[in-house]
Amino acid sequence: MHGLSINQLLMIKKLARYFIIGIVGLNLALWIIPREVDTEKNNQIAAIGNDTFFVISPNGKLVGWGTNEDGEIGGAMLLPYYPYIMRKIILKDAASVYAGSKCAMALDKKGVLWGWGMNNDLLLTDKHPINNKPIKIMDGIISADLRETLAAAVKCDGTLWMWGPDRVKGSLEGFRDSMNTDKSIHFQPQKVMNDVKEVYFVGSVVFVIRNNNDLYYTGRGYSSFWPVFLAEDVKSVAMTRYSERINDQWNYIEAYQYLSIKGEVFSFDLDDALSEVVRESYYCADKLIATDVRLLFSNGFIKNNNSLWIWDSDSGDYKNIKDNIAYAYSDFYITTNGNIHRASGSSWLHALPYSVNTIFPILRNILIYGIIALFIIKKFILKRHLKSTSSTPVGQSDVSNHD
Repeated sequence: MHGLSINQLLMIKKLARYFIIGIVGLNLALWIIPREVDTEKNNQIAAIGNDTFFVISPNGKLVGWGTNEDGEIGGAMLLPYYPYIMRKIILKDAASVYAGSKCAMALDKKGVLWGWGMNNDLLLTDKHPINNKPIKIMDGIISADLRETLAAAVKCDGTLWMWGPDRVKGSLEGFRDSMNTDKSIHFQPQKVMNDVKEVYFVGSVVFVIRNNNDLYYTGRGYSSFWPVFLAEDVKSVAMTRYSERINDQWNYIEAYQYLSIKGEVFSFDLDDALSEVVRESYYCADKLIATDVRLLFSNGFIKNNNSLWIWDSDSGDYKNIKDNIAYAYSDFYITTNGNIHRASGSSWLHALPYSVNTIFPILRNILIYGIIALFIIKKFILKRHLKSTSSTPVGQSDVSNHD
């Protein structure tokens, strides 16, 4: 910055301010503009814990924001946190998104499964990609899911493949030696089942839906792969977690549900179901909890009239909390006109509505560079100039007239 006068520095400072105001204004405009959301798709939103969020916008761009300490948002990890106003476009033409721990995956419209983050075992790579860009994992995929130590994908031919440190035994391809520590053997995808349409990781349990819409329990990852039939005509499966006071003690309850093709939600006790199977007696769902449902997710469901129902611990039942909802994931939901909300949060920022409208990356970058330039000019360069000119009355007078 040698050779720039104080007037030129002040002009740069003013331009940086205008850049920041302009980009913030554009974000606010995108925030206000409504966007109609298609409610017929699945896996359009996901989250890692309560800090990192992913949304597929109506134009197919996968957007992420929140904590980025382990590269969850993708891109160079220059910032440990991306606020929504600096949300990042991770992938174009995305069809579905899945969140694990320290990494995430997405399926594009061509059936390619992509992954990013810091879990190389699940990303099937020995070298971390430059700038943490999404890397190609598999072709020809129609469904996928993952958790901290296990990933799964269903190929177009109906075969289910699993991989990761959370080893799977008893597959169609035979057993693997559990004592072998060679990652090239343990962490490579292994075919475990045929005739599969979708795979779900629900808590510690792996469920699959076969092409005839039958629901199967397949194990908990560490145990042997053990497909057990549970129900027929199933569309999806999920779980509600809550605490219940029994005999003066609080118990942690995991209640499993599945959504039928007819739009009915049934609740079932998994342990009882497996016990029934062991005794070779027929098992069916024990409780109908809702009808006319189009989307089932963790802790709630959305009905065909777009009403959102969430488990209410106080009443011990599901409660209608919002209308005109397109998608939901835990307490994170999107309205049919394109606003993103959270039902709860640890700060007032979480209560603010966001928009599914994406922002051009260059505009986000200009905002970041403008903030950095303003900080440098104000804190370092101008301060140095003021010190160097403070000894002369004329210079001091000029500076005071400008600032």
